[in-house]
Amino acid sequence: MIKEKQLISHWRFLGGAALRAILYHLLTSLATLLVIIYLTLFGLILAERGRERLPAHPLDALGEALGRTSAYLTNHPTTYYWHKQDMPVGDVVGAAFVHSAGLLIAALGIAVIIGVPLGMSAALALRRRRAILIIVSSTLGMSIPSFMLGMLFWVVNIQLYRLGLPRLPVTGFGWDEHMVMPAFVLAARPLAQIAQVTYVTLSVVLGQDYIRTAQSKGLRQRVVLLRHALRNTLIPIITILGTSLRFSLASLPVVEFFFIWPGVGLTLLQAIELGMFSLVTDMIAALGVFFLLTHLALEAIYVLIDPRLRWGGQAVERHEQRTWQERWKDMQAMLAAWWAGLRCPFGEVRSRPPTLPPLPISVDDHAAVEGAALASRSSRRRIIRSVVANPALIVGTLLVAGFLVIGLRGEYMTQANPYETHGVMIIAGKLGAPPYPPSSTFPWGTDPVGRDIQALVLSGAKLTLTLALFGALGRMVIGTLLGVLAGWWPGSWGDRLVNGGIATWAAFPATLFAMILILALGIQQGAWVFVVALSAVGWGEIAQFVRGQVMAIKPQPYMEAARAIGARVDRLISRYVMPNLLPSLLVLAVLEIGGVLMLLAELGFLNIFMGGGFRMTIGETGAMQPVVYVFSDVPEWGALLANIRNWWRTYPWMGWYPAVFFSLAILAFNLWGEGLRRFLDESRVNISRLFNRYTVASLALLAFGLGWVLESTTPLSLYRRQAEMFDAGRALADIQALASPRFAGRETGTPGAQAAAEYIAERMKVIGLFPAGRDNTFLQTAPSPRFHLTDVPRLEVLDDQGQVVETLRYRQDFVEYIGQSPTFGEGEGAVVGLALGPDPGTSGRDPYRVADLGLRDRIIIVREDYISRLNTGAAAAMLVVTTDADKLQRKYLFGRTLALRPHQIETVSPVMWITPQVADRLLATADGSLAQLDALASRLGRGETALTGEGAKVRVAITGTLAEGLDEKYYNVIGYIPGTGSGIGLDSHAIIVSAYYDGLGTGPDGTFYPGANDNASGVATMLESARVLKEGPYPPEKTVIFVAWSGGERGEGLSTFDVMNAKIGFSALTLEAVFELSGVGAGDRGASLSVRAAVSA
Repeated sequence: MIKEKQLISHWRFLGGAALRAILYHLLTSLATLLVIIYLTLFGLILAERGRERLPAHPLDALGEALGRTSAYLTNHPTTYYWHKQDMPVGDVVGAAFVHSAGLLIAALGIAVIIGVPLGMSAALALRRRRAILIIVSSTLGMSIPSFMLGMLFWVVNIQLYRLGLPRLPVTGFGWDEHMVMPAFVLAARPLAQIAQVTYVTLSVVLGQDYIRTAQSKGLRQRVVLLRHALRNTLIPIITILGTSLRFSLASLPVVEFFFIWPGVGLTLLQAIELGMFSLVTDMIAALGVFFLLTHLALEAIYVLIDPRLRWGGQAVERHEQRTWQERWKDMQAMLAAWWAGLRCPFGEVRSRPPTLPPLPISVDDHAAVEGAALASRSSRRRIIRSVVANPALIVGTLLVAGFLVIGLRGEYMTQANPYETHGVMIIAGKLGAPPYPPSSTFPWGTDPVGRDIQALVLSGAKLTLTLALFGALGRMVIGTLLGVLAGWWPGSWGDRLVNGGIATWAAFPATLFAMILILALGIQQGAWVFVVALSAVGWGEIAQFVRGQVMAIKPQPYMEAARAIGARVDRLISRYVMPNLLPSLLVLAVLEIGGVLMLLAELGFLNIFMGGGFRMTIGETGAMQPVVYVFSDVPEWGALLANIRNWWRTYPWMGWYPAVFFSLAILAFNLWGEGLRRFLDESRVNISRLFNRYTVASLALLAFGLGWVLESTTPLSLYRRQAEMFDAGRALADIQALASPRFAGRETGTPGAQAAAEYIAERMKVIGLFPAGRDNTFLQTAPSPRFHLTDVPRLEVLDDQGQVVETLRYRQDFVEYIGQSPTFGEGEGAVVGLALGPDPGTSGRDPYRVADLGLRDRIIIVREDYISRLNTGAAAAMLVVTTDADKLQRKYLFGRTLALRPHQIETVSPVMWITPQVADRLLATADGSLAQLDALASRLGRGETALTGEGAKVRVAITGTLAEGLDEKYYNVIGYIPGTGSGIGLDSHAIIVSAYYDGLGTGPDGTFYPGANDNASGVATMLESARVLKEGPYPPEKTVIFVAWSGGERGEGLSTFDVMNAKIGFSALTLEAVFELSGVGAGDRGASLSVRAAVSA
C-alpha cells in the first residue's frame, strides 16, 4: 500500500511538472511571438521614415511601435486587397502558410531521408577517402546559395529534357512535380548539416566501450548499429534538425521568389514592396508560429527518445546563488582595479613578486630535458601529420589566401574600369548594344549598362570580403560578450534576457530580419548599416555556444584555485576563460565569415545591397511595360546579383560569375573552418598564448585598417572624393567678381546685368561646357520690359495751398511697396483711414468693393493684413501700415510688366509701406488713431467697410522709367555637359542645375547692393560644381544643363520651356528634374536647395 501511494504521488508530481512545462513553453512562445510582432512593426516604421526622407527618431518609433502593436492585435484588418480583389485575411495568410509549411516539411523530410544515410555511410566507411569525399560534398552543399542551386537545378532540368526525359515545372505552385525543385533546393543546407552531424556523432558513438562490448558478444553489425549506435545519435540529429529549420526559414523567401512559389516568403516580399505593413507582420508572425510549433514538437520527441528527460528535470543544474548586491560589489571592485591601472603612469612597471634563483641541475633534470626534447619532436611530427592528412585545411587555406589576394589586388588584375559604361559598339565586326556576351573585348561580358563584369567582380571582392569580415567580427564580439556574461552568472536576469533574445532571434527569419533592419537604418547610409544588421542577426548561436562553454569551465579545479587566492572576475575571465575559449572562437569566426557571405548573397538576390542603387528604365517590352534595371554605382558582389532573377536565363554570364565567386568564397571559409577545427583537435596545439594584449592591439589595428578600407569603398566615400575636388577658393573668386561694383549690383534690364551674363558665359567656356544658348553661344535673350526706380520715392505732407510742410524720411518712415499689380506713379489727396470687416470670402480683384467708395482723390491708410485683397488703383495712393521694421530696410524690385498704354498708366496708383508711428501722426490730423481704426474694424460685419474723417493732405511719389516698347531684354546663360549613356538612352534625359544671377542693383539713393549671398554665391557654386563634374572621373550618364538666369530678385521664376528651346534639339530631351541653388553663402537660414520635377513641353 505504501509503494502504491508513493507511485501515485510520483506520477502526480510528474503530471504537475509536465503541466507546468507545457504552460511555461506556451507562455514563452506567446511572449516571443509578441516581441517578433513588435520588432517587425518597429523596423517597418523606421523603414517608412527612411523612404520618406524623414529623420529616424528611434525613441519616438519605439512608442509608435507600441501603439501599432496594440492596434494590430485589437483592430486587425479583416480583408486585404490582394491580386486585384478583396480577400479575407484568413484566405491570404492561411494559403501562404500552408504552401510554405508544406514546402518546409518536404525539404526537411528530404534532408533527413538523404542526410542520415549519407552521414552513416561516411562514419562506417572503411576507406578514409570515401568519408572525406562525403564530408566535402556536404560542405559544398552548405556553401552554395539557394538561388545558385536553383540555377543549377534549372540547367540540369533543361539538359534532362533534351535527353528525352520529362521536364519538371520550373515555376508556379502545385502539390505535384511543381514542388520537387524548390523542395530539393531548400533541403540542400539542412541535408549537409544533418549529414555532417550524423557522421561526427556516429563516429564518436562507434568508439565507445559499450559498442565494443556489444561487438565482442557477437552481435550482428546491423543490430549494433540500429539498437545501440543509431539510438544514441538521435538527439543530436533532431537538435540539428531544429537548427536547420532556422536556415531553411532564412532561405525560404529566396527559394519562393526564385521559383514563384506562392508561400509566406514570396507574399512577404510582395507585401513589403506594396507597403502593406499588416500583411508583412502577418507573414513574419506566421513563420514565427511555424518555428515555435516545430520546436515544441521536437522537445516532445526528445522526451520520447531519452528516458532521462521523463523525470521532470529532477537532475537540476546547480548554479552559484549570488544576490545582485554581491554581483554589484564584484563589478565595483573590477572597475576600481581598472581605474587604478589607468592611473598608473605610462611606462611605469608595476611591482612584481621577486623571482627565485635557479635550482641546480641534477641527473634527473638532464633526463627531463631529454624527455622534453623528445616530446617536442613528437609534437612537431603530430602537427605535420595533422596538416598533411587534413585536405580541408590545405584546400581551404589556399582558397582563402587566393581570395585575400583578389581582395587586395583585384582591381589591378584587369585593365577595365568597373565604373565605365559602354553603349553601342562594334565587337568582332558586329554592331551591338549592352549587355554584351563574353568576348575578347569583355572576357566575362557586361551588365545591361555596359560595365565589364570581370572588372566589377574583381574590384568588388575588397568591399564584399571586408563587409563579411566586419559582420562576422560584430557577431563574435556581441555573441562572446553576452555568452560570457550569461554563462558566468547563469540563472540571473541577464542570463534570462540573453536566452530570451536568442529565442526571439531564432524564431525571426534571418534574411527577413536583416532586410527590415537595413531598410530601417537606411540602406543608402553605407557600410555601417550592413555591419550592424549582419551582426544583429547572427550572434545568438555564438552566445549560446559560449554560454555553455563558460558554464563548463567555471567549476574546473584551476578556476576554484584562482578564486581561492582572490582573483577578480575580470582576471578570471581574461586569464582563464578566454584563453580556453580561443580555439573554438577562432573556428567559429572563420565559419561565421562564410555565413555572413551567404546572407549577403541572398540579400543581394532580393535587391538589398550596399547603397541601394538606382532603378533605371532601360527599355520597354512589347506591351509597353518598362524594363527596370537596379543599377549600383559601387562594385560589390551582392549588387551584381540584384537583377539576375529576370536576366540570368537570357544573359547567364550576368548571374553565374558573381554567384560562383560567392559560392567559392563561402566554400573557402567553410573548408578552412572545418580544417582548422580538425587541426586543433588532432595536433593539440596550444594557441591560448595568442590571447594577450599584443594580439588584441594588433587585431584592433587590423580592424581599424579594414574599417578604413570599408569606408573608402562606400558610395558616399567614392562621391566624397569627387566632391573634395570642389575648390572653395574658385567659388569665392567668382562671388567677389560678381559682387564687385563692376556689375553695379546686376539689376535686370541694366548694363550691369548684361555684363554679368557675359562674365558667366566666359566662365562656362573656360570650364569646358558646351554652349546651349542662341546661335551656338551661351546667351539666350528675350524682351521683358520692367519698371526701374530713378528717383528717391517721396512722402510729403502738404498745406492747404499744396506747399510741402514736412518731408518724411525714406527707409526710416516709409519705403515703396511692390505687389502683384503696378504700384508706382504719383498721388495726392487727403488722408483717410480705411477699416475693413472680416473677409467676405468672394473672389475677384476688389471683394470689398473699395472702387465704389469714390476714393480716387484720397490717400488711404490700411493695415497690411488686407492689402492683398484690395484694388490698389481704387484710390489716389495707399499707405500700408507694417510692424516689420526690416521691410523698410530692404530694397524691392518691380516685377516683369507688359508695356502699359497711356490710359492704363492713369489707373496706376503708388503704394508705400509706413510705420505705425507715421500712421498715428497722419490719422491724428483727422482726430483719429490706429487704435480707433482697429476698434472701428472690429465692429464691422463680413465684407463691410468704414472710413475715418479726412486728415492732412499728402503727396506720394514713386517715379522711374518704364520701357514703352520691347527693347529691354533679360539674359539667360546656358551651358551643358552631354550625357554618356547613349547606349541605353540616358543621354536623352536631362537635368537642369540653375541659379539666378541678378541682384538688387543700385538704389535711387545711391546705395550699392552687391548681392554676394543672394545670389552670387549660388551662381559661383553652380560654376564650380560644373567644373568638378566636367573634370571628375565619373562622367554623367544623363545630359546636365547649367543655367544662370535673371529675374529671381523680381520674384520671377525660371522658364524651363525657354531653356529647353534655346538650342536646337534640346526640346526633344526628357527633362527629369530642376535643381535651384539659392543663398548658398547665407548660412543655415538663408541657404536653400530646391528640387522639382519637370517635363519639357
